[in-house]
Amino acid sequence: MAGQRSAWTVAVIKALERDGWYEKAVTGSHHHVIRPTKPGAATAPHPRKDPPIGTVRRIERRAGSKLRR
Repeated sequence: MAGQRSAWTVAVIKALERDGWYEKAVTGSHHHVIRPTKPGAATAPHPRKDPPIGTVRRIERRAGSKLRR
């Protein structure tokens, strides 16, 4: 399973890409996405299971959009 993203990470990155973000770098198991119109970056970890709710909220806060339903 090495080199594969979890379903959660794929869903988060796709949602961010729909919002105009794109993947700039991958450092270890962390996918860094940026958006030219917003300062900073959001980082999505590559978990083996569902991430803690605090991690999801942090990514939502950085991205400025909801990832949860």
